[in-house]
Amino acid sequence: MKKREIELLLTGFFLGSAQVGTYFHLLLAEGGSPTLYFLLILFWLLGSLTGMFVFAEKRAGLIYKTLCLFFYLVTTLMCEYAEQLFFSVWVTVVVLFCAYIFGMFAGWFFQNRVETYKDARFVLLHENNGFILGYATSAALLFFSSDFTNGAVFLFGLLLFLCPEPGQEIQKQ
Repeated sequence: MKKREIELLLTGFFLGSAQVGTYFHLLLAEGGSPTLYFLLILFWLLGSLTGMFVFAEKRAGLIYKTLCLFFYLVTTLMCEYAEQLFFSVWVTVVVLFCAYIFGMFAGWFFQNRVETYKDARFVLLHENNGFILGYATSAALLFFSSDFTNGAVFLFGLLLFLCPEPGQEIQKQ
């Protein structure tokens, strides 16, 4: 498997596990509600559009990765360890903003990689396969502990920092 496919699968896995983890945090701190789930998906999709069209600078990947991990950490701390904040508007705002940031990264990543590789089918195939694998794995990990799901998000997020941007590989040669 080439580096391109690995990066696409890894990013998809990161985003899939983050979506499960983010919704679990919302579920834990705010209670189960289809409305909250669809609100989370709406913020994710709005973030994707923002990442594709508004903040689409080619070198923004490092910033997006850092923001995703930072806001996921804040969300984890607020939703799992600050019980006095449960059922407060602050938790809802933070979790939805976290989903928005992940969506921005997803939108930026898709737009950037399609532009770089010139093949949307290739990018969608590998990134979506990673997303489904990450979503399913993280959902299964929730049966054991949310710590495993959080660990998967942080682990795969940190592994993304090891993947160089495609343009950087060409410049080194």
